[in-house]
Amino acid sequence: MKKYLVIALASLSIISCNRQLTTALKSSDKDFILNTANEFYAQKKWSNAIALYDRLPNLVAGTDDAPEVVFKLAYANYYDKNYRLAGHQFRNFANTFPNDPRREEAAYTAAICYYQDAAEYNLDQTSTESAINMLQDFLNNYPNSDKERAEDANKKIDELTQRLETKYYEQARAQLREVPRDLQLTFVVGKDELTSDESNQQHLEQLVKELRSYGRALMNFTVQGTASPEGNVASNTKLANTRARKALSIIGGQISSAGLEVKEPLVYTWFDVADSLKARSLETESNTLRNYAFNNNANGLREMQALPVVQEILQNQRLMRCTYTLRQNKVLDPQEALWTYYNDKDYQKGGKSVFSNGDYYNLFTQIKDSVELRKLTYRAWNEIKTRRTMQYSPFAAYVANRVACYAIESDSIDLSILAPFLDMKAGLEISRPISFDNEYRYTVNRREIIANQAIMYFKTMKLGEAYHLANKLPNTDEYKDIKMFTDLETLFFKQGKTADEDRRAKEALSYVMTSNAENYAILNFELASELGKTYEELEPLIDSLPDNSAKKWYMKGVIEAGKPEMSDDDFMALTTKYGADVALRMTDNTTPAFLAYFQHCFDMKPQYKGFYNSDANIPDDIRKRNPYDEKKAEQYRQKFTDLMIAAGKMEVPDSYTETNEEGSDSNAQTTNLPTEEVKE
Repeated sequence: MKKYLVIALASLSIISCNRQLTTALKSSDKDFILNTANEFYAQKKWSNAIALYDRLPNLVAGTDDAPEVVFKLAYANYYDKNYRLAGHQFRNFANTFPNDPRREEAAYTAAICYYQDAAEYNLDQTSTESAINMLQDFLNNYPNSDKERAEDANKKIDELTQRLETKYYEQARAQLREVPRDLQLTFVVGKDELTSDESNQQHLEQLVKELRSYGRALMNFTVQGTASPEGNVASNTKLANTRARKALSIIGGQISSAGLEVKEPLVYTWFDVADSLKARSLETESNTLRNYAFNNNANGLREMQALPVVQEILQNQRLMRCTYTLRQNKVLDPQEALWTYYNDKDYQKGGKSVFSNGDYYNLFTQIKDSVELRKLTYRAWNEIKTRRTMQYSPFAAYVANRVACYAIESDSIDLSILAPFLDMKAGLEISRPISFDNEYRYTVNRREIIANQAIMYFKTMKLGEAYHLANKLPNTDEYKDIKMFTDLETLFFKQGKTADEDRRAKEALSYVMTSNAENYAILNFELASELGKTYEELEPLIDSLPDNSAKKWYMKGVIEAGKPEMSDDDFMALTTKYGADVALRMTDNTTPAFLAYFQHCFDMKPQYKGFYNSDANIPDDIRKRNPYDEKKAEQYRQKFTDLMIAAGKMEVPDSYTETNEEGSDSNAQTTNLPTEEVKE
């Protein structure tokens, strides 16, 4: 699969290939396309209607047909259960046609689409929150709306608010009691002095930074020394205690709000070591060590102590423990949290106090404004990610997933966001004890985390990782998109496929091919040779894509680059028909049309420049003869404007007309270019 086009992850309409639809798709007759689309709409053949309505917005722009096309396209997607897209289109209608009598209906139906999407698609909580925001916006913008609509909107807001998952909130509150930690400090052998290596300083600085991040919520900090069983127990215990006091004095001097305490040292026995071996499924070694310890066999114990696995256990037993206690007697109720967020200076960003996880979760349920929610999410994330215990917190996983959703939405992928909550080698929803204390457990590989990380891997074309994660997800509708898209990219061109892999590749191709009009065009373009199609045949299909798609203009550039130069006979024919100036303008290759298309694509998606330089679809001789030059970007943009004006897609700017009038004998008479010739 060519790697320069990332397929959108959306479940849209299925494109039927019947003759009537194919004829209309290839036609350039606006009225014929519109009438055929309306016929399909009346017949409730929603996917066919959508495919044709998608072609019409540019053709009917500025005409009386424009509102009707946008409105019917939105409803067709709604009836076809493409709720997310339909909601966007209804919103677009309400904003674009403010004087249309159907504006309120469109705004209300947009909110209902988001509500339906929240019920249908549950990869993350942002769909639920978006639905709440849309319904609330409708009530705010249309206070005099129909009573039935207003009551329905309020009812749905209450329902969605209750639907927000409570598991994170409850578990987050439970985490507010005590947080245990290993204290990884290295001391001089036999003394209570820290070694001078950098790791000690780094560990101390990171721990102090973490403790300070809790502000006044940090109530207590405790250090406990430990002693492994080898050597003299009494002297080991005494040394462990003095080292613990040393560590507490260093750390305690940098945190002022917490109580400080040294616990009695934890002294391990050889039987504890045997238990650890058994926990690692080393039954034989465990029984042998237990027998040596029971009989005080010193030689046997020395022999066992030399084993690498026993040395690792002993090293872990020598690590100090520390525990900090966070404020647990007060979690602000939802309204109190909201008032504090907006009014209490101590709780402002950078203030003396910080919100607990429970406070933050209550704020997420109360704040409706999408911009404010985004700010709140990043504020919570910036506080949480400084804590080394972040990976154990279910609330941290919740916030990280929100941040990941924003990253996916803005196409600013960051694979490190969800990494702390994943284990590529483990299964789905695995509960584990924190290594040094079985009382505390945490979960790795939550479903929503796995799904969103797979999407981010897919978008960065790390297809092996995306495929690996997607295969962990259950075969349900909510995860079908990411599973099908990764199957297509990883299996379609794989050599030596098994029978099952071949079946999955074909199923994925069929699924993605019918997922939406853009994917249909992209796959036909990418697989043209395999499907027996030429770029010439596919160009009308590419032209039908929306103009705000960078992929459209990239594919247009590839098609244009492969076209032959105009012959002398064709040039003379143009000269006879339109005059020498127009003919020269149309055939001027100083600024090739394909570079104009590519430039427009790069302006929309700069990362496509990297694809252009290595794309095998563009002949090397074309690239050498007309290399892309960033210094000529403005020339390429002007050429694109010329092409759009000539094609009737863009109005002629006043300044453009004046320039042409002043230099009428130049070759810049773009506005006189015949549309049909440019399209040809």
